[in-house]
Amino acid sequence: MRGLADGNYWALRTIMNKFRDEFEARVKPTYVQVGITLSGAAM
Repeated sequence: MRGLADGNYWALRTIMNKFRDEFEARVKPTYVQVGITLSGAAM
């Protein structure tokens, strides 16, 4: 079974090397700015 695991590792590593920019863009966290409005009635 070790040969199969090594083969999967090299395939993944090749994909990561070829498409590194796309992969990093996909997993990069994104932040959405949220605005909060307070009204005078809530006080």
